[in-house]
Amino acid sequence: MKTKIMKILRWKKDFDSTPKIACLGFFDGLHEGHLKVIDATLVIAHENNLLSLFFTLSKSVSDYFKKMNTKLMENKVKQELIDARGFNYYLEGVVNDEFIYLTAHQFLTILQEKYGVQKVVVGQDFSFGNKRAGNVETLQDFFWQR
Repeated sequence: MKTKIMKILRWKKDFDSTPKIACLGFFDGLHEGHLKVIDATLVIAHENNLLSLFFTLSKSVSDYFKKMNTKLMENKVKQELIDARGFNYYLEGVVNDEFIYLTAHQFLTILQEKYGVQKVVVGQDFSFGNKRAGNVETLQDFFWQR
């Protein structure tokens, strides 16, 4: 697999506010639906002269609560595949007590202010934030106001 020059950022440690578009999701495997989100992100990044950021989680929130590991793909493999697709940045949210209690607004504010995210691409059933309170409408409202 050909390696590109993707920068790996650490959640709440490595900040880069260069304007970006991000695809958001757990991406437990890279099936056809995930690839559509991923590819759309890259196309929109190119069309809008933005850098691309792939955001995923260190583990699923349900695995965190159940103290299990049911990953379909190891994160290192995911990084390599995303790097090969041509993303500029890879950011992995560390699922821990602090992360799971972030509200949808807090999460989006971190992405925008610390990582420069101006646009997002997600699947239609995407939800996020404490108690999965955020959804596609939350994203539209947040980024439309800015």
